[in-house]
Parts: sequence; C-alpha cells; structure tokens
Amino acid sequence: MVNLAAETRFGMAEEVYKSKCFDLSVKCGVAAAAMGVKCFVEVSHGQVYKASKAPCGEDAPIKPWTKHATYKHQAEEALRAIDGLPLVVLRLATVYGNGDVNGLMPRVVIAAAYKQLGETMKVRVVGVVFFF
Repeated sequence: MVNLAAETRFGMAEEVYKSKCFDLSVKCGVAAAAMGVKCFVEVSHGQVYKASKAPCGEDAPIKPWTKHATYKHQAEEALRAIDGLPLVVLRLATVYGNGDVNGLMPRVVIAAAYKQLGETMKVRVVGVVFFF
C-alpha cells in the first residue's frame, strides 16, 4: 500500500497541513496495520532535511523547511510507532527548474533579482482563509 495523499500547495494554514499531511497519514497507517499489509510506503518530503550544499543521505540532520515538511516528518515519526506496520518512508527530492512554477524556482529567480539589484527582499504575507 502506498500513501500518496497529502496537501502539497504552498501557503496554506497550519491546520490544513496538520489535517492533510499528519492526521491523514497516521489514519492510513493505522488502517494499513489493521489490514495486515505486507508493506506501507509513506511518500514524504525531501525538505525535512537541514539545508545543506552537499547531498543529504538518510542520516542527515532533520530540520524541516516548511509547514508541509514539518507535518510530513511528524507523520513519519508517528507511523514508526504503529505496532505491526511494515513501513518504508520515501522522501522525494526537491525538484526545481523551468517547469517549477509554484515551488522553489520562482523564489530562486526573485532572490537572484534582488541580489543583482542590491536590495533586501522583504516578504509580506496577505491572505484570508475561509472555512465552510
């Protein structure tokens, strides 16, 4: 069984990531253990590792970059604690480039522009969240 379900959009409220990254993964893991699956694969996030210029291995220090990565890492820990769950955690790499229009690449381009201009980049978050 493979768990591919999670919230992946940036800028969501913390409660959304808790519900759709942590709670959802744990519920799936509990159900998988109860069904006696042979293997449960949790698809996690490469952004759980501490930022480094060198490639990260499985033993690299953990320091999540985003709320999404924070809750995926918490889910990994909770899944490890489920009795009878044969767990594999698959941490996807952070991919960026021409096709990355919503992830890391726009931030890299904007940061490079600010650096070229010699200006300090300031981030202002504005938004309204509606719950129905």
